[in-house]
Amino acid sequence: MNDTMDTILGKIASPDNAYGGGGVSALAGSFGTSLARMVCHLQERKAEPALQAAYAEILDQLNSLEKRLLDLFEEDARSFEPLQAMYKVKPQTEEEKREKAARMAVLLEQAARTPLEIMETGCAALRLLDRLADICPKLLISDIGIAVSLCHTCVKGAEYNVAINAGMIKDPDRAAPLFAQRDRLRREADVLSDAMMKKVEDKLG
Repeated sequence: MNDTMDTILGKIASPDNAYGGGGVSALAGSFGTSLARMVCHLQERKAEPALQAAYAEILDQLNSLEKRLLDLFEEDARSFEPLQAMYKVKPQTEEEKREKAARMAVLLEQAARTPLEIMETGCAALRLLDRLADICPKLLISDIGIAVSLCHTCVKGAEYNVAINAGMIKDPDRAAPLFAQRDRLRREADVLSDAMMKKVEDKLG
């Protein structure tokens, strides 16, 4: 994604397209990973040799996660577009109603799976931040705390998009795996975030 910040904000604010909460959640996560990358860049040459390798490894993984989150910003909008179009379809016959219901189930599942991946990616970022919180100096721990908050917001925000889309799927067997994955990721993000914020506050004194 090569858009300027003004363009990105314009996409989100526009009533004419599908950019919404899921994509914004992915962007929040990307801000968190970029802040964590700054910490790695500052420390990968300053730290003692054993930690330099750790910073370099974490940085490489953060780069990949950040790219994926930016891609998911666009993917979330693309996954919502056909669903948005289907909402506007007005079936006239019983057969058309059945066809719309079947198509809606597929599109709602697709629209839930993208924010689930945003949640997965946000959790992966939180795991890396947990490692950074253990090794970064006190001078940079506030940046880690802010990154944790942003990545936790990424997971929590995407969770709401899973809930709204999966919650509209009438077949419980189709919706249940989506909710199960959401709940697992929510629990992991909450546990990681709470533990890291304690580390941050302890280092800050």
